[in-house]
Amino acid sequence: MREEEFRAWLQAQEYSRNTVATYLSDGRKVNQAYDLDSEYDGDHCASLLDHLAYSKDDEATGAPNPSAINIAGPLYSNLMACRAATRAYVRFRSSVSNPGGRLEGLDRDKILQAIQACDDAGSVEVYIATLEGLGDPTKFWLLFEGRRYPSKAIVRDALSRAENDWQPGGTECKAALEKLGFVVIDWPEVSRARDVFLAKMPGFSGFRQESGEYWEVERGYKNELIAEARAIAGGDRQAF
Repeated sequence: MREEEFRAWLQAQEYSRNTVATYLSDGRKVNQAYDLDSEYDGDHCASLLDHLAYSKDDEATGAPNPSAINIAGPLYSNLMACRAATRAYVRFRSSVSNPGGRLEGLDRDKILQAIQACDDAGSVEVYIATLEGLGDPTKFWLLFEGRRYPSKAIVRDALSRAENDWQPGGTECKAALEKLGFVVIDWPEVSRARDVFLAKMPGFSGFRQESGEYWEVERGYKNELIAEARAIAGGDRQAF
């Protein structure tokens, strides 16, 4: 297993420290029983993932461990974790071996289909639950027609619709969306700027208000300048 490269890739995907540590730990368990790189080179770990398959029905009937991994605890949860680590390793190897084809098939139509799927799901939480390997969005959000969408989930969904199994991180998803002409915001930074603005503008209730701190400091004089500019443009006043 190319552990240090795998670690760097996981960190670049913006996984939490705990998730990175878990994937590495479970990846080592798999690698001790199976050579992950050989399995990837053979069939992209498809056969390995079959060996790691273990369902709730298997657990209920007490089915034996189907894998060569030495597991001391519950089989279902441990094998599920090993499958997750294996899939993450496949994504890592795929991204390294095919960097030029990462965005193959991704276009505005696929993004719009993913946005529609999010709308159809009824909520961001329900939508994300339909996608593998995603948690609650924290940083980047896609803005579209006045609504906010989880940018990483949208891009990964769109890629899957293009039959592309690359699973990019948040920063890569932001760049891909912006390249396609979409607007993506850093929500924590926007929230910070909003809080700073509100702290400086007590009593603020909207950008159309014509009284209070906002009007006196930020808006009133601008309206006067706009009116003067319009008067000059209309020929009512001389510019000099």
